[in-house]
Amino acid sequence: MWIGPATACGSRDAAQSLGRGGESDRGIGLTQTAQIDGNDPSAGECDCAHAGWEEPSYAQVYRIVKALSPALVTLAQEGAGSYREEYELLYRREAGRANEIWQADHCLLPIWVKDGQGKSARPWLTVIEDDKSRAIAGYRFSWSAPSAIQTALTLRQAIWRKEDPQWQVCGIPEVFYTDHGSDFTSVHLEQVGADLKMQLVFSQVGRPRGRGKIERFFQSVEQLFLERQPGYAPSEAWPKSVGQGAGKERAGVLTLWELEQCFREWLLSDYHRRVQKGHSRGPQERWEEGDCCRGCRSRWNS
Repeated sequence: MWIGPATACGSRDAAQSLGRGGESDRGIGLTQTAQIDGNDPSAGECDCAHAGWEEPSYAQVYRIVKALSPALVTLAQEGAGSYREEYELLYRREAGRANEIWQADHCLLPIWVKDGQGKSARPWLTVIEDDKSRAIAGYRFSWSAPSAIQTALTLRQAIWRKEDPQWQVCGIPEVFYTDHGSDFTSVHLEQVGADLKMQLVFSQVGRPRGRGKIERFFQSVEQLFLERQPGYAPSEAWPKSVGQGAGKERAGVLTLWELEQCFREWLLSDYHRRVQKGHSRGPQERWEEGDCCRGCRSRWNS
C-alpha cells in the first residue's frame, strides 16, 4: 500500500521530497510518496525532525488509517480492476422514447444449417434493436463473420419502411449504440452517421455497459426459437459429441433461407407481441405509441 505524508514515516529522501512538495503546494506535499519496505527495520522510524514536522503519535496515525475509505483502500491495494468491480457506479441509461437509441450486435447462432453446397455450418445473426420498446428494427443472416458491410446492410433495412404490415418499426435513431468492434468503428459507418445525423456511441473496450437488452434478445432467440428448430446444438452439448460419431447431430437440416423464414414468422407473430416483464404491451405496440417517423422526417429536412 502506498502511504503519503500522513504517517510521516519512510526514508530520509522521501521526507525531503514531501517537504519540497509542501513548499510548492502551500501545505503538506502530495506530489511524491514513499513505499514502506516491511523488511527494512529502519523503514518504520519517523524522520520528521529533518522535515521540520511534529512527530505524530501512534493514535494519530491509527485514526487516519481507520478513516480511509474502503474504496480507496481497495484501489490502493488491489488495483483499478477490483475497484471497478466493487465500487464503480453504473449509469444505466433508459431511452425516453422509441428511436432515441438503437443498439446493434452480432451472434454466431448455435444451430447447424445447410449452406449452398449442402455442407453444415453455423450462421451469424446481426440484429438492431430499439432500446425503448425492445422491438427489432432490422436483422440479417449471413455466413460471413461480422463486418462493416453487414452492419450497414442491416441498418439500411432497419431504417426503411417494411412491406410487411405486421412490421412497422423503422426510422432513424438519434443514437446508434454498439460495442467497440472494428465492424462498428469503420469509416463507412462514420460517414453514414454523419449523413443521417445519427450519433455513434461505443461502449468501452472490455466493459460493455448497458448492452443487456440486446444480449437478452439473443437469449430469447435461443430459448424460444432455436430450441424448436432441427439442427439446434447448444454449446454445452458439444463436448459430449466429440469423438462419439455424432455427425448426424451436427448435420444441418434447414437451409439458411428456410431458417430466416421461420425466424421472421417467430419475430413478428411471437416476440413482437409477447408482453415482457415490467410492461403491459408487446414491443411492437410500445414502439407504435409515438409517431417516430415524423421525428425522423423533421431531422432529415433540418
